[in-house]
Amino acid sequence: ISAHLFPDSALDRSALKNYLLQSLSDAASDSTRIVRALYGLTAFNEPVLAKIQKIKNDKSLTLKDKVFVALALDAIGAKEEARAYYKQMIKPSVETKSSYAYVNGLKGDDTIITTTLVATLTASLEEPESTQLALYVDKNFPKETLNNFQQLLYIQSALPKLNPEEVGFTYMAGSKEESKSLKNGESF
Repeated sequence: ISAHLFPDSALDRSALKNYLLQSLSDAASDSTRIVRALYGLTAFNEPVLAKIQKIKNDKSLTLKDKVFVALALDAIGAKEEARAYYKQMIKPSVETKSSYAYVNGLKGDDTIITTTLVATLTASLEEPESTQLALYVDKNFPKETLNNFQQLLYIQSALPKLNPEEVGFTYMAGSKEESKSLKNGESF
């Protein structure tokens, strides 16, 4: 996840890339580690499509692993394949309520973390349940696991898809209250 969030940061990107590449050939790597490494390597534009194709239907993949497979497909530009994989392998586990949706069949923090990742995927694929998944994540906090990076990944996927119409808000800094209007994609 950090490879996608911090492309030009203070992270030692070459060390991260080497770690991810090593994860693919490490005899101790299980399918979970491999799909996460493949997703991470997509941030480096590594040619991983053949490896993703080889592992995507592995019976040992967990639901979260399948989300990383779909995220990897999406990250390399195979959006329609990612969409088909999502609809077949992940969407049947998405439980939709009136105003929110979440990944069903998991427990505790795993439900929230996986729902955040699915919200990221669906935001990028512009699937209608993306906002409902994000609403669930906004109202439910993991008890033992941070999901800040997953939430940032969601924002990174969702923000470019928002309508660029003018918005306004009021904020308070100390005792000073100010109003601000943003238009044409401005940020503040």
